[in-house]
Amino acid sequence: MKTSAVLDQSRAFIQQRLFLFGLLFWGVNSTAYYVLYQVNSYKILLVLASVTLLTIFVVWSYYQSGNRAAPWSLWGFLGLPLLVTLPGYWFYQGKYNYNFDYELVTNLSLILWVVFLYQITRRTEDLRVLFLFMGITLLYSSIWAWVELFDVESFSLNLGQGSSMKATFGNRNYFSGFLIQLLPLFLILSIPESNSSKKDELKSRWSFSKWNRFALLTFIITLCTIVTAQSRAALGATLVSLFITILGYAFFLSSSKTRKRIILALGVSLALLIIAFFLFYSLDEGFQQSRLAAVFNIEAWYGRFMPWEAAVTSIQGSPWIGYGLGSSYNLFFQFVPANARLFHSEHSYNHVHSEYLEYLQEAGLVGGIVFLFFWGYLFLQIFRIVRNSSSPLAQKVAIGIAGGFIAYLIQSLFSVAPRMMVVKFPLYTLIAVVLILARFTVASSPVIKSSKSLTNTLKHFIPISICLVLAWSLYVPWMKGQYEFVEIRQTPPSSLHVDQLEALVQQRKDVYALNYLSHLNLGYRQPQKLRETIKLIDQTLPDYRDLGFVKAQLAYMEKDFPAATQAALKYQEGDRYFIPVIEFLLKLSAQQGDRKLFFEQVQLITRKLAFDQQLPILKKEEAVRVDQGRVKSALKVIFTPSDLYFQWNEQFIQYFFQSVLKSQRLGKWRRKEKALFVRSLGKSMETSPYFFVQIRKGFEQEQQQIMTLMDRRILLVRERDQFLRRLDQKHRVLLVRSRRSERAKIQKAQALERGEKGKPYQNRLEQLEKTLRLKTEFDQYLKRQQFKQAVIRNFSQVAFPTSG
Repeated sequence: MKTSAVLDQSRAFIQQRLFLFGLLFWGVNSTAYYVLYQVNSYKILLVLASVTLLTIFVVWSYYQSGNRAAPWSLWGFLGLPLLVTLPGYWFYQGKYNYNFDYELVTNLSLILWVVFLYQITRRTEDLRVLFLFMGITLLYSSIWAWVELFDVESFSLNLGQGSSMKATFGNRNYFSGFLIQLLPLFLILSIPESNSSKKDELKSRWSFSKWNRFALLTFIITLCTIVTAQSRAALGATLVSLFITILGYAFFLSSSKTRKRIILALGVSLALLIIAFFLFYSLDEGFQQSRLAAVFNIEAWYGRFMPWEAAVTSIQGSPWIGYGLGSSYNLFFQFVPANARLFHSEHSYNHVHSEYLEYLQEAGLVGGIVFLFFWGYLFLQIFRIVRNSSSPLAQKVAIGIAGGFIAYLIQSLFSVAPRMMVVKFPLYTLIAVVLILARFTVASSPVIKSSKSLTNTLKHFIPISICLVLAWSLYVPWMKGQYEFVEIRQTPPSSLHVDQLEALVQQRKDVYALNYLSHLNLGYRQPQKLRETIKLIDQTLPDYRDLGFVKAQLAYMEKDFPAATQAALKYQEGDRYFIPVIEFLLKLSAQQGDRKLFFEQVQLITRKLAFDQQLPILKKEEAVRVDQGRVKSALKVIFTPSDLYFQWNEQFIQYFFQSVLKSQRLGKWRRKEKALFVRSLGKSMETSPYFFVQIRKGFEQEQQQIMTLMDRRILLVRERDQFLRRLDQKHRVLLVRSRRSERAKIQKAQALERGEKGKPYQNRLEQLEKTLRLKTEFDQYLKRQQFKQAVIRNFSQVAFPTSG
């Protein structure tokens, strides 16, 4: 092909109406920048900047061709899910809406994106350019993720932190949420259009065009990326959406004979997939430990149950209108169950991890009705396009988008990803395509021009201007605060940070900056400044994280011990099992001679440590009972399938109380005292049968050999730990002597060396433990030993604090 012809084709391609939209779609999704607190914040900036740039393009297009303004019905439809969240915001006067600005900017930017796409697109074929850039984006991000997974050195600077596949999206779930929406579209686009439009041809030959091959390649690579990323919600959504997409093609766009073949192939594939999954699950130990297999483990769901329970409780408090846009973060701290830490360590959720529950929080049951209307209307339009459109491309695209919507809605049940801009941006792009195709389906002449009168011009640009001005006015201060906070955090903590953060929070009350400032005030013992910081946090987001504990520490700093005790107890009403608060109250109660409060805290920490090691069979708070009495060992344990009963020795509790009291009064202790405490507690607990290894039935005669194996294991663990400590010490010396720029590379090499040199020990341990698991309840024994060590570690830290 001649150079001039290539240039002509390139020029024609660039001049296509949706070229700029496609380029911006790729640009938003192809870069990551970690200077803001989260990648998603940066993506919001990119989308907002994109629609601002497109405003210029739309203005030029309006004056060049006189395109009619977007109809008010479009603005109303897109804005309705947002508008219905405002009554709750106004009713509660913004009391619960810390993330209001963030969410509003996201929604306004996406509405403008859809409006501009709707206005500029003139025919179905225009969309091919957009789909091409979507495919390029999928390939680009998938390749980035694979490079990231294999850790190619030359690409490592752009990958952020962590080793999971996340490409430019900051999180594997966000990345997967982006991919699953576009995957069904490229599956359907890989099917030749000639076959989809000839329903009566039973023997039509499949002839793949370059476009079909590109779509198929994109589909295969994207599917492999989704599987490798191992986002469980995304994988489930992918399977269902692809199944429904193929069924949609079979029922609407294929002949009866082809339909039967497709249904048969789907049935066989589904059966084989189920069989393969259960074979792997039952036979492959590696698979049993994977993220996918964890779906069948109830403990893996606790991280979802907690925010869901808090959300359901909050919805009951305002069922009709909700609390307004961006209220989820506030409501979590208001309604999180007091015993939540027994089941999951995370205790700060920005979002509910279920789009349905989060939207009900924001808009109530009225919003739920609007939600159903919004999605019902979109699926109705898809159905009409498939049934009535004369364009085979439009019919296929509609079915593919329906699959993408289904994937999004399934992931929305379990994941926070659908709330993020990185996932909403492709979603709203697909929504725009549906609305465009629906317009082309019902309109004989979709391109409508209007006069450039003042009225038409105002109608065209007033809503756009309002959205842009409002979005930028909210986003700039928020972005500036995030940027400055990240800049401060990148340097080691110092007293200078206090002054910098005080100046920052005066401009904008960023709760992350305030929380960091409060802990700096504590560390530098600045009670007056801490009081002001606490006041600002109370105004911004009451009950935030450990704010109640910070109040208790402030009172303690000011020597007001009764007030410190009351503040800590008040915090514990909403968060019973936060170990730093329990340890704080153990020390305070001993200092004030309150034995009753002291043992109440012993009960709490015992129950917490038991749950940490998954000792109780029934995962209920009341299933673990803690008492004290006259028992032989320091701790007697009675284990049944229904509950776990701990009984502390009264004399040990007295000894523990006196040890804490002494160290608090004197402010110091001797190493011999701590060693005696640790040794006596450890030996006393060892006499309890609960901490013995239980031999399985049929192996009782091998008790002596089993005990020998247990001793060999203990010696091997000790030998391994000593070796690794020496190696770690050597590595630390080398790291200190190295240049800062080389440390990441050195740390990686040291981690590999540690793994290689520790492998012989690990292999021998695995052989020993395999035999022990066969003949004893070894895993149960390990958990109980870990519980014992945790008790000794925590109790000794309270009685003999390191700072002392």
